[in-house]
Amino acid sequence: MTMIVPTDSSAASGGEGRAAAVKRPLSGLESVATTIGAGLLAMAADLLPTVVGDGPMLSSDVHATLYSAARVLPGGDDCGRAHLVADQAEEMFAAYLVAAGETGPARSPRRAVRGWVTGAPMWAVAGGLRAAARYFCRPGAHQPL
Repeated sequence: MTMIVPTDSSAASGGEGRAAAVKRPLSGLESVATTIGAGLLAMAADLLPTVVGDGPMLSSDVHATLYSAARVLPGGDDCGRAHLVADQAEEMFAAYLVAAGETGPARSPRRAVRGWVTGAPMWAVAGGLRAAARYFCRPGAHQPL
């Protein structure tokens, strides 16, 4: 999983500095974020029929559902934070779809998810969200499939 973290020089100086994308194994705080993200994916699978309603699946429905799920979490009254948490969960879903071979890598996680959702029935998308939640809850979730 790629995480955006402050570089050592910016953290040591206490300044804002640059952020760098680094690949490293999950550790304590990141595993908490992974657990929260997995829970959010599972919640979104249950909320999806409510968000979609009787209409067809739209490419933005996954993010809208993740956002709705994030709003019920502690601190969910902060809309900006809820969007950030939904974005992170959507990135996890995209990583799962690529790891499972459901879609190829895309220029962005959002494009990967939206490309996969387009034309998919709601039950398949809900099943994909549940499978992604199980994938990230398993021991060694940071290891490839």
